[in-house]
Amino acid sequence: MSRSNSQAVVNAPVAAYSPGSDGTDPVLVAVHEARAGDPEGMRRFLVEIAPWVRRTCSGVLGSGHPDLDDTMQECLFAALKALGSYRFDGDIRHYVTKIALRIAIGAKRTSVARWQQHDLLKAEPQSEVPAPVPADWSSDEIDLVRRMLDNLSRLQSEALLMRIVLGFSVEEIAATTGVSRNTVKTRLRLGKNALRKNLRKTPFWANWLSRKNS
Repeated sequence: MSRSNSQAVVNAPVAAYSPGSDGTDPVLVAVHEARAGDPEGMRRFLVEIAPWVRRTCSGVLGSGHPDLDDTMQECLFAALKALGSYRFDGDIRHYVTKIALRIAIGAKRTSVARWQQHDLLKAEPQSEVPAPVPADWSSDEIDLVRRMLDNLSRLQSEALLMRIVLGFSVEEIAATTGVSRNTVKTRLRLGKNALRKNLRKTPFWANWLSRKNS
């Protein structure tokens, strides 16, 4: 599939997932067709996974980020390329989300480094965060988390992004990343501790944390 066609997939309206009339999963049908090299199957696969790619990339970058479409394109091509390694031992949506998450985190860190290099970090777009997110976190707080997570390890950053920004449950994070629930909980705990430590270095956010924990 050409990049121009994939751009159309990125910009197309996203439809919610629903089983076929016979109960089959249209994503898995498209997976089989795409793995067989069918161009139409490849197109359908990209259309079917676009909602999860968009939700993940928007959650990490923000819906108004200038690199969002390019990052989504990269994720779609990466997911298509990775189909040969998919062993049908887990939900294809989790498989795609994991790929998209790691690419989006890389794009986010590259973007932050670029803004810092030009001393324009404050000009980074402040965007809405796609639901669901915890009810007690505002969009400004989520944006802060996005920024601060760049200083954490990749595994801790992944876990916190999935939990706080994308609204995944512990069970969903475990299924997506292929680790146990206890491992996820450990990553979340260590990540939150590191996040608080980083926040306390800035007086304004130290006060915010005090109010948050009161």
